[in-house]
Amino acid sequence: MTLIEGEKLARQHRDENPGKFLLKYNGRIEKDVLNAAVINLEAKQKHARKFYGILELAPDFIFPTKLVAEQATSVDLAKIHTCLLRKFVNERGMGSDVAPLSVLDITAGLGIDDFIMAMEGCKVTAIDILPVLAEALKINSQRLGISDKIKVICGDSIDYIRNSAHFDTYTAIFADPARRDVEGRKVCALRDCLPDIPGLLRDMRHLAKVLMVKMSPMFDCLEAARETDAQTVAAIGTARECKEVVTLTDFKETPEIEDIVIQAITTRNSHVNSIWSYTRREESVAKAEYGLGKAGAFIFIPYPTVMKAGGYNLISQRFELQKAAAHTRALKK
Repeated sequence: MTLIEGEKLARQHRDENPGKFLLKYNGRIEKDVLNAAVINLEAKQKHARKFYGILELAPDFIFPTKLVAEQATSVDLAKIHTCLLRKFVNERGMGSDVAPLSVLDITAGLGIDDFIMAMEGCKVTAIDILPVLAEALKINSQRLGISDKIKVICGDSIDYIRNSAHFDTYTAIFADPARRDVEGRKVCALRDCLPDIPGLLRDMRHLAKVLMVKMSPMFDCLEAARETDAQTVAAIGTARECKEVVTLTDFKETPEIEDIVIQAITTRNSHVNSIWSYTRREESVAKAEYGLGKAGAFIFIPYPTVMKAGGYNLISQRFELQKAAAHTRALKK
């Protein structure tokens, strides 16, 4: 198999420069195997930190394409996704810390979220329409020792959802829709992403209890919650950047816009460093304090995730910080 042979070759030359390796063996090794080796060699060197736990457990982990390695969720974010999902489910009485969750991933890709969920005890069904990705998912789940917890389906997730004859089959559906249309152009609306999550909501309600959607940090938090009928929306990132926006939907509840929980989750050194959480109802009644401060006063700049999530009036009130003006993001003590 090309993927297996290419990964094995990459491991044998793991310390070599991918460009020099390609030039050295071009014409001497079958083209498809050589390309697979270069993809794996480059991915394991470039993204070692991003997939740190996975690559330690399975040094022979396969990267089927260059693009999927670049676009895949990091291990750190996948752990946060699993924690958020389990917490959301447990708070609504749909599960427990010991009972396994059943999750349907309709946009599996490289499968990092699926692998972490399975390692945390979930039973996962992973769907991808591309045969090369589905093949890699099966091989990697075996190499990670979790193939008994992951069922891989190569097919169209939209057809799977719409043609399913079962009800409440899964605890949750997980989706990370592609931010490009069928012609490869970047899109800015969730309805234009693939698959169209808002257009599938009615069908997904019959298949699962909960929906979790990961999307670009460019999406507005409140609009993302509205489009997915979510009760919770979170901006997730590091001290330097907001990485993504995630929504959580309980299909049995109809959320009031003022009561949607908006969170900012910031990580540092692979651990959650801070969580800011509020509702629009709390923000609407909060009284911010304004002032220019005195010489020598500290100026606080919120984390990027907090800037994304908002709630500045409540931050000013709760932490006794002054805002210099109505639309400023800088706060003073």
